[in-house]
Amino acid sequence: MALSLFLATIGGAAIAETPAVIAVWSENSGSLPPEYAWEYRVEMLTGGTVQATYCKGYATEGPGCATVKRKFSAAAQKAMEDAIEPLAQDLLDNPPQQAGDDEIPIGGGSTSGRLMLGETPIILYAFPRAADVSRVQEVLKILQASTPPGLVEKAKKRAKQP
Repeated sequence: MALSLFLATIGGAAIAETPAVIAVWSENSGSLPPEYAWEYRVEMLTGGTVQATYCKGYATEGPGCATVKRKFSAAAQKAMEDAIEPLAQDLLDNPPQQAGDDEIPIGGGSTSGRLMLGETPIILYAFPRAADVSRVQEVLKILQASTPPGLVEKAKKRAKQP
């Protein structure tokens, strides 16, 4: 059942003009001076595309940001879906929650994401409550492993320091 929910998003986008995001994960350096700050975002899209956008400093567009796209093969997408499937129903039944304000560290880097299970977005908080940490980290690891090798590094090389 969970896989069919995940695939519902993929199949529904076939008629859409703009590819929809089925999964996204991102990392950032946290609060640093602009010359050391960075962030990037990796999006797995319907239609078989994965893209990475890397931004240097606190840029929000080019030339400080660069986006690189690659094909997201059917085999890679299926491997990602197969890895997520055993976790999907639990994520739907018990969505991860954000940690309390007094539990969130100030200033450090973080990794977060979002996963679409059918029409339901599952937020993968950078700082989930303690009970959700292992589930969120497990899904983020799957998304990271599903990212084509070198994709983020290529976007990083293309982004210019503002």
